[in-house]
Amino acid sequence: MQIRKRFSALGVKFLNPVMVGKWNTYQILKNHPPLAGYLPDTKLLTAFDLIETMTKKYQAAYLKPVIGSKGQKIIRVSLNKPRPGYQYQYQTNKKSIRGTAENLSKLRRSLRGVMGKRAFLIQEPINLLTLNGHIADVRVIVQKNHTGRWLITGMGCRMGAKGSITSNISAGGQGYKLSTVLERHFPKKEQQAQIEQDIRFIALESAQVLEKSIGTAGEMGIDLGIDIHGKVWFIEANLRPARSLFRLIEEPDMRQQSIINPLLYSRYLAGFTGKEYDK
Repeated sequence: MQIRKRFSALGVKFLNPVMVGKWNTYQILKNHPPLAGYLPDTKLLTAFDLIETMTKKYQAAYLKPVIGSKGQKIIRVSLNKPRPGYQYQYQTNKKSIRGTAENLSKLRRSLRGVMGKRAFLIQEPINLLTLNGHIADVRVIVQKNHTGRWLITGMGCRMGAKGSITSNISAGGQGYKLSTVLERHFPKKEQQAQIEQDIRFIALESAQVLEKSIGTAGEMGIDLGIDIHGKVWFIEANLRPARSLFRLIEEPDMRQQSIINPLLYSRYLAGFTGKEYDK
């Protein structure tokens, strides 16, 4: 942070600001009415008994580290019906760990090793679409180019490993084109078009709103979920978006453009007009 301040004082411009945590992201977007309805119910896990409150309300809940990426340390907790207590699941070293706890106290002890002293938030579960038993979400790469305006470079669906509670490719997931997933679940073209329109709106709007709070940015990976009814949900924004998805869905042009755009935006930051790129 001190190094960034020193460089900024010298007039150096950065492609992206420092990373912002999930809780700050949620608060920023929740205070923006056009996006508030796309956010799942989320609270900062300030007391462990919030797990009891949320699981009673939604039957299950997700615990996510405030700072973290690639699906690490994400925990799913659900009521252990018909028996009392809880079921839990999380991913570690590409292995799925499952267990049960008779009560909240034993659940805390069971999760102490994975949670440590990190700050967590607790979130309403989303009934995400699945493909062949794999849960899916949507990664949208939004970037600026030589114009300095936000645009969508590409998007695709990430599929979690079999039995995984996350869709992260780094944990053994796969990639599919968005059209493939939408056609599988929603036969009406009108609904497919509406879902894609919602995806584009949420991705671009959230990037612009976040930028106003966290500082000038040049690219983001916006993760969105689609539930079984076709509603789109905001999941997460990442300031270091991976581009491997484009390779998995066989979209080499998207991948190449996602590499070129930061270079064009850097050119823009340096003060060059780049008129030769205007169309």
